Amino acid sequence: MRNIVAITKREFASYFNSPIGYVVLILFLGISAWLFFSNFFAERTATLDPFFGQLPLLFLFFIPALSMRLWSEEKKLGTLELLLTLPIRPTEAAIGKFLGGMGIILLALVLSVSLPITVSIFGKLDWGPVVGGYVAALLMGSAYLALGMFVSGLTENQVIAYLLGALSGLGFYLLGTDVVVDHVPYWLAPWAMNLSVSYHFESIARGVIDSRDLLYYAAFAVFFLTLNVKAVDLKRWG
Repeated sequence: MRNIVAITKREFASYFNSPIGYVVLILFLGISAWLFFSNFFAERTATLDPFFGQLPLLFLFFIPALSMRLWSEEKKLGTLELLLTLPIRPTEAAIGKFLGGMGIILLALVLSVSLPITVSIFGKLDWGPVVGGYVAALLMGSAYLALGMFVSGLTENQVIAYLLGALSGLGFYLLGTDVVVDHVPYWLAPWAMNLSVSYHFESIARGVIDSRDLLYYAAFAVFFLTLNVKAVDLKRWG
């Protein structure tokens, strides 16, 4: 646990030792607020549905920017070999990096709470779906981050890690949309939807906490973190 905490603190702080942490937070908050309020004052409806509806696509662009450096930078700077020589298990390193990235995602969501507070000033806001939306956003963020970390561990080029992370995330997003569901055999459609990041997000964001959705995100994150650990372990003995 001590190693995990140390790596988590190191990774979280590293986002602010370079411009990337500030850039991601400012752009995410700025773009999400602009997209939301551009429709809010026109529709005059006290709901955060437009904000949560745009999150799956916004996360596709911003979370790969967080995950791309987690392993790629270690490889590029040659510090991965040093890290693997320390008395730290690959599992501890992966979990620590994951939690460091999740810290930034959590910070971004906490800062975005200014949106529902503003909406509640202009109208009567139902906070139930808002809480469900934030829970869903955090779970979806964990899935995208774990996937991006796995991709980051495959290359030392951060640009490639970003592009592959975004494209692979887009693939899991599209599985639950009409783009895929309407063009696969009918018996495959439920499977495609159940594998989709966006489908389970929409379910929780409606305020319905279903154990199947929670299990999906937990299994998704654990699966790709496990692949990440295996890849790092191969590097240790390679």
